[in-house]
Amino acid sequence: MSGASITVGGDCSLGGQAGASLNLRATAAWSLNVNGNATAEYCDVSYCDASEGTTVLAQNSTNSGDNQGWSFAVGGPYQITDGQLFMATTAVGENQAASAQIFTATATVGENEMASG
Repeated sequence: MSGASITVGGDCSLGGQAGASLNLRATAAWSLNVNGNATAEYCDVSYCDASEGTTVLAQNSTNSGDNQGWSFAVGGPYQITDGQLFMATTAVGENQAASAQIFTATATVGENEMASG
């Protein structure tokens, strides 16, 4: 993959399967430019710059680093942490995890507050 430049004029769907990810890992930069919808499932990706085209929406995939223009779902579309519901995504332009808080939940049993955020 290193040094490759791939352009897709329409939709692009990349995929492996559970236990057998599609290997899109490289040791140097490569680019993917998709003009239509771009999805990936069960892929292991590194050093890919997809920022010139449509953001690649990746489910059940591994961000092995140095990717741009990819959005990796983390544990499904939502996760609950310490009573707070988050939309679970990774911002890969900076290769740092990010999430958006949707709301905070507080559970009360009788007079005892169980969890709050």
